[in-house]
Amino acid sequence: MNPLLSGIFADKDAKALAQVFRGKENILIVSNNNSGLQLFKKNFNSKKTIKLLHDDSFAIVSFKNGKKQKIEFNYGSGYLFIPSRLSIPENAVSVTIYNFKGKERKIL
Repeated sequence: MNPLLSGIFADKDAKALAQVFRGKENILIVSNNNSGLQLFKKNFNSKKTIKLLHDDSFAIVSFKNGKKQKIEFNYGSGYLFIPSRLSIPENAVSVTIYNFKGKERKIL
């Protein structure tokens, strides 16, 4: 994604990414090889934040305009990184989370 759209420009030798939620703040921590950490903070518009379960695989988010988005939870995408929360966008009308066995749970 273009850094102008994402607001993130990790210009060092990035090795891992961690995400921390703090109230309405979304903090991304980038670790770099032979360099210091980079922190990116963004406030997000969210109805609420959902705690993910250990076997959640992905979510389907439906929006007011009829579009849908699939959000995959990539366990192990960085060093010991496991996503822990899903922020539900303000304009979402439904959210369904699926686990690795295909079982679904409706959140919204």
